[in-house]
Amino acid sequence: MILTRLLLIKVVLFIIAVSSLLLISQNVDPQATVDSSYYHIMAKSLLRGEGFNEPFIWHRLNNYDQVVHPIDYWMPGGILLYSMAIFFMGETGGVALNIILWSILCLMAFADVYATTKSYMSAFLAYMFFLAAGRMIFFLLTTDNIAFYAAIGYMFFHSLDSDSHLPVKTGIVMGLAILTRIDGMIFSLLSIPVVFYKTRSFKLVVGFIITVLIVILPWVLRNSLVLGRYWPSNIKSLLISEYEDIFNQEFSGSVETFARQGIYTILVQRLAGVCRAFVDFVVIPSEFVFLPFWLAGLVVMRKQRALLFVYYLILILFISGIFFPFQSQKGTSMHISSFFFPFWAYLVGVGFNAFMQLKRARRWFCIAVMIACLAWIVNITYSSVQNYSLRYDTAKNKYQVLFRQYKPAVDQIVVSRNPVFVYELTMCRGVVWSKNCVLDPFKTAEKFGANYIVAGNQLVDRIASWTSVASSDELFLYRRVSSESANERDLQK
Repeated sequence: MILTRLLLIKVVLFIIAVSSLLLISQNVDPQATVDSSYYHIMAKSLLRGEGFNEPFIWHRLNNYDQVVHPIDYWMPGGILLYSMAIFFMGETGGVALNIILWSILCLMAFADVYATTKSYMSAFLAYMFFLAAGRMIFFLLTTDNIAFYAAIGYMFFHSLDSDSHLPVKTGIVMGLAILTRIDGMIFSLLSIPVVFYKTRSFKLVVGFIITVLIVILPWVLRNSLVLGRYWPSNIKSLLISEYEDIFNQEFSGSVETFARQGIYTILVQRLAGVCRAFVDFVVIPSEFVFLPFWLAGLVVMRKQRALLFVYYLILILFISGIFFPFQSQKGTSMHISSFFFPFWAYLVGVGFNAFMQLKRARRWFCIAVMIACLAWIVNITYSSVQNYSLRYDTAKNKYQVLFRQYKPAVDQIVVSRNPVFVYELTMCRGVVWSKNCVLDPFKTAEKFGANYIVAGNQLVDRIASWTSVASSDELFLYRRVSSESANERDLQK
């Protein structure tokens, strides 16, 4: 009877989760962000048989000779999953997959907390905490990798409970993490001492490493065949002195240039990065009011997975802040935090149960606290979805208005600040230009033979061989109107 009731509750909760997320998704553009647009473009490209080739240059850390080139920065996991979702469920399949995955994880949060506490109230709080999820819901309802990384994080912390099969299970999950995000490599390296701690066996540690390598082997072989190296180096991204360096063709990425900033500047950058990572990994996921329950959950579960959770959380937080502070400020640490979110929900539920066990905590008071907390996070989620939708829709709308006025032929190359959005809206190949040099849009256009540039009005009178053909909120589309040789003479002035 209890099992039947529990199953019925889970079915109802799953329906509520799916229905709620479907309702909220009506207010979110599934390709609102650059990342979500990238995944959608590449998934459809894969379905068209074009392989893992980017039809645009979105960063300049590598010196590309042609616009269309093999992927050498992004990982293939999300692209593969979204391509399968679109194949089986159509154009909106990507968001549908995210909703299904997140709803299942909501149920897992409920089930895990109930299994630990035998409290429906605590389990329901964990369920609602995960379902609402604050700002994360907006990105979940785009074709980003939030749901995938959260699912991998859930599987990972559960794999640590295994004994004899721990190296294999954990190795498979870590391999999937690497194929989803490059920072999965960091999790894998941090897991080597954990596997040894759990098994006390060097042979099983080797087994873990071999399992990880087997999982990522197809991508390693692809890199070797296509790129000529087993793993592309992105070391230059660790040596930037500002985020704009990623888009600057002149950025050397040398240790000498990095050190030239001075120790004080470097330390301030790292400190700012760590502070930002702390906000993304601790402050925002807790939504402030849930932090006491999370801490209580850590105390209650300290002899089990909680200590390992803290181990990974602290190290990843500092690694994110110290080694890629600028990327963290632009969303990297927020994306990585989704890995920890399922266990966050579990600890919140367990911590709330510990609060209810206090002798002076009356039941009516506990219910009132739970309702207040849920009202708070629902309000935060609603506000976040509204604010992020407005922000990203405004940014993308400029490009939409621009290309409604004038749409280049699909065989054209467009130089812009956002070649991903340009490709989504026009199917035109594109290259990003850097703000560090006023003439960079024109130099980039010359290098790649582009006949169109998207830039601000500060470029109107820069070079006579280009003319504005469309505009949208201080964003202009310029078309080449003179011969290549005339434009080269202009650049020399």
